Amino acid sequence: MTCFNPGMKHHTTNLQNQNHIRFLKSAFWLGLSAFGGPQLHLPYFKKELVDKHQFITHKELIEINAFCNALPGPSTTQTISTIGLKIGGKRLSALTLFAWALPGAIFMTILAFLPSLIPSTYLRFLPPVVVAFMVFGVYTMFKWLVPNAINIGIFILIGIAGFVFHSPWIFPLGILISAVISAYFQPELPSPEIKTEKSQENTTISDHSRISTDHSRISTKSDYKQPKLHKIKSHLTPKTRKKMRKLSYNLGWFFFIGFLGYFLAQIPGSKVNSFLVQLFENTYRMSALSFGGGNILAAMMLEEFVQITHRVSMTQFNFGMAMIQAAPGPNFNLAVYMNTLAMNNFNGAWHLQILASIIGLISVFLPGLLLVFFAYPVWSKLQYTRIIQKTTPGLFAASIGFILSATLAISQDWISQFQMLTSVQITLQIVVFLSALIMQSSGKVQTPLVVLFGLIVGWLMPL
Repeated sequence: MTCFNPGMKHHTTNLQNQNHIRFLKSAFWLGLSAFGGPQLHLPYFKKELVDKHQFITHKELIEINAFCNALPGPSTTQTISTIGLKIGGKRLSALTLFAWALPGAIFMTILAFLPSLIPSTYLRFLPPVVVAFMVFGVYTMFKWLVPNAINIGIFILIGIAGFVFHSPWIFPLGILISAVISAYFQPELPSPEIKTEKSQENTTISDHSRISTDHSRISTKSDYKQPKLHKIKSHLTPKTRKKMRKLSYNLGWFFFIGFLGYFLAQIPGSKVNSFLVQLFENTYRMSALSFGGGNILAAMMLEEFVQITHRVSMTQFNFGMAMIQAAPGPNFNLAVYMNTLAMNNFNGAWHLQILASIIGLISVFLPGLLLVFFAYPVWSKLQYTRIIQKTTPGLFAASIGFILSATLAISQDWISQFQMLTSVQITLQIVVFLSALIMQSSGKVQTPLVVLFGLIVGWLMPL
């Protein structure tokens, strides 16, 4: 006969709370230290969340990132939010998002208040530094691919297609095509490299962590016994249907908030209130449609804030694009900068600019969070089915292909500027690029110092 021990339950709850606090601290630290954009965020996540604290395994990190790349919105932000959801539910997921995004949002808000903080001449050598970041990010993540012809082909195909066809539709189409190709042609056997890495991790962790990992492995094996389609159908009990209805509320909120913002933006009111609502609606809509991450959001904001509404000048936009590479955390914080600067140009008072900054922070990350709340519980039930196991490596390859296409586009823009430079200036640009790439590859130089190096060269070198 077993008796219930309330002290044991209280002890377990305390352990869970301590684990959640440790995870939030890690998310906040990543928000402070993860520089270099989405192409470098995943290596940071692996180092902090997998290697150092073992919150998840490397394989789980890749699977979650592949899932998030199939959704619109900030993929790396959704990745760390999904990890929070997996560990502690919706509350921890939302707190994780803000712990991760807040440091960079504060940084970009300060820049919007001080748009002339850094003279434009100092930014002349930031493009080669950014290209170096992108090249190093592609190289780092390419090594994580399951090495077969299907995944390498998807990586190259998506990279070239995204570079050639300048359309936001290339990203959802690329995800769909990659999923179909993987479903039909992907080998079913897991990657030997992932197996080796897991075995290495299991031999180096502590006894307590080994017990936890073994328990996770047992549950994983049991999950692998579930994937047949007829078993999934058998789980559609009234209780399951009730859970699905609760999940659908998150999707309903996703559309409701978007349509409500759109209709409120059409209602005339005071200039300030109407402008704030328009900022929320514009940013929410662009985030909800941004398949492909920060580069697509930047293209949408360029069209909406610069070319159509003229809220922000092209010079201010370019400065924000350069400095977002020097900011920690997600590149979607560009929306915080744009909203704050738009209110500044609207001649709004300082407290209204701070309010616009908060609106930018909420409206740019809320759609992605709601989609994670809806989609991840469904995906987690199906992730060990045969079809999901086969498509996940292809989706991850597609996500790296998107970064390759962005790298090619930024490199082309950088090289096109050589026509207006002298041979000495071109040589300096190439030297800065190679130096930044070597500093990144060494692993001994932090990303902010690489950005600072580009700024110092721009300061020291004459025009």
